[in-house]
Amino acid sequence: MRRALLALLALAAAAFAGDRFDLRTESVAEDAARAEVGLLPWRYEGLGAREELRRPASILGTVGLERPFGEGFDVRQNPHGLGGLAPQTKLEDRPADLDLYGSNGRLVGTVPVLEPDSPNTVLRWGRGGFSANALELQFRRLLTDSISLGIEVFSLSSDSALAWKYQEAAHQTFLSGFGRDSSQIPFTGRALAIDAWEFAPWAQIRHGRFALALHALFSDNGSDESPAVLPVPGKTLPYTELTWKRSAFDVRRETVGFGARALFPLGTPFKGEVLVRTAEREIGWDHLAPYVWENDPVNVSLKKTASEARLSDELLGGTVRLSDADKPHSEPLPWPALRLDWEFRDVDDYPALPGTDSLSALHEDRELGLVEWTPALGDFRMTAQWGFARLSTPEDEQSWSPASSADMSWSSHGFTLRALGSSQESAPTLEQRYVFVNGRIVFPNRDLAPQRNRALEGRARWDSKYLSLEGGARWERSEDWIGSTGLETLADGSAETVSDTLAFGLRNWDRAESFRWHAGGAVRLGNWEFALRRYFVPTLEVKGDRSTFRLNSIPDRHYAGHILWQRRVLNNKALDLSMKWGWQWIGDRMGWAQDASTNRAHAVHLGSWLALDFEARMRIRDFELFYRVRNMNDDKYFTDPGYTPVGISFQYGICWALKG
Repeated sequence: MRRALLALLALAAAAFAGDRFDLRTESVAEDAARAEVGLLPWRYEGLGAREELRRPASILGTVGLERPFGEGFDVRQNPHGLGGLAPQTKLEDRPADLDLYGSNGRLVGTVPVLEPDSPNTVLRWGRGGFSANALELQFRRLLTDSISLGIEVFSLSSDSALAWKYQEAAHQTFLSGFGRDSSQIPFTGRALAIDAWEFAPWAQIRHGRFALALHALFSDNGSDESPAVLPVPGKTLPYTELTWKRSAFDVRRETVGFGARALFPLGTPFKGEVLVRTAEREIGWDHLAPYVWENDPVNVSLKKTASEARLSDELLGGTVRLSDADKPHSEPLPWPALRLDWEFRDVDDYPALPGTDSLSALHEDRELGLVEWTPALGDFRMTAQWGFARLSTPEDEQSWSPASSADMSWSSHGFTLRALGSSQESAPTLEQRYVFVNGRIVFPNRDLAPQRNRALEGRARWDSKYLSLEGGARWERSEDWIGSTGLETLADGSAETVSDTLAFGLRNWDRAESFRWHAGGAVRLGNWEFALRRYFVPTLEVKGDRSTFRLNSIPDRHYAGHILWQRRVLNNKALDLSMKWGWQWIGDRMGWAQDASTNRAHAVHLGSWLALDFEARMRIRDFELFYRVRNMNDDKYFTDPGYTPVGISFQYGICWALKG
């Protein structure tokens, strides 16, 4: 027993990886998008992250991601939270929820409920296409009726992984990057070079209506970014001649964070909740491409050749809530709840715009005070929020703005109607106003004003044993909308090449508006399920300086669907089998691509793309084997100009849940 325990601790000390196994191809955003129809994972460069979560044809920005303890910087900087790899539990989409950054709704994770004196241990091992081993250990135990402990350890090994090669005879990948083929055992040699890890211990104490949770997060994420294949314009190369290249820069994220959450009675029926979190984060970018800043009004060019940049970030924030429920939205509330979110942020050593008076440090604080009400009447449910947001900028400018939202639904006999709406200002982030060239070139603008967002949406759904049908529409409008300065030139085609300042700068446009509607459904026959959904976008426009133009940098067509087969075998239901084929089809659009040789940008057409996914699982009681393929048709698609996700990417591995 002692040897087994020592072996387990040694395995944990090697640091294990997350539920996605390969961070670069199995992100939080991608998992959530596949679980929630109507969310789209999008890859980009810069700000210390590689992907974000969007709603199709939406102009309101990124969908927020809230981790169970609330830790995390602005999700637009890093959708993985504090630069970490920790996997989420079940995620719930709340498209009308308000938060500090005015993002496009939120995804909220849940904390698992533990049974008395039942240790729960989860071991996962996986192997990804462009990395080696990924390992994970999760341990949770309720020691007594009032005390529970948990440890989560993750790691990713991709430090020595090289680019893939294609077999000459067939269109399929080969593990030449590891110096071995797939028949060899991967637990030896350079495949164990760990370059990303995370350690997250926590403890919780409950006594009556009082609860206290403490947690910590230690993270060092320096994983190699995915190689990209950059096709030569106007040429079609055979697969054997394609060259896989590294991304334009390297990024490393280091984080140390601590937090506490207290829940205490205030007299029947109200409870108070206080959540406080603090974190320090360092982001470093290496191998940055040189850039030129062209100051058009005075015709001056400043050349910057630094190959690295660094950003230091400190965060102190939290939530105060007065309510008669332990968690928001968890149950109907006869009384309104009061909620205050707050955050103080200090940024040092940030890469500033050349030729400007750089501040030695950036200090900003945000607050959001809300009244929340979740009443219920029979089959009717509603969540309403109303309050004010406050922002204090580094120049000590103060601004207040109202915020409100409502999400209503009615269900009966398989039929569901849902209506939601929100109105809120979205203040520009420190990165949008001050931080320059954080990976992909971005020209900040200190004069950016908050954009005022409004959204209305309606949905209808009918479910039966064999058939599901759904449809809906969404309207969005944003005043003083923040977008690229070169969007109008890109839309009217008046110039093929422009200055970097025009292509990658930021400004406030008078307004932007979008309207979309969708239709889809699913058919279930025995162990099979067939699903398809399509989005139609008749309106997607921006009020420009010369005219009102159609926003052609956002795809206006989107298909999503899947074919699922699952079956429980054996009389005791101890064996589960499932296979799932899924697809995402995105329409074409335009974008600006940086020309490193001239330090200018040229307009490029990004064609439509189709990504096919496959997943197979076999579960025997608490033991599971899985195999996943992403982009199995190997479509060389671009979600941003100059960068393409990997080709075929697969993960395979085991998951073993030990209970008791």
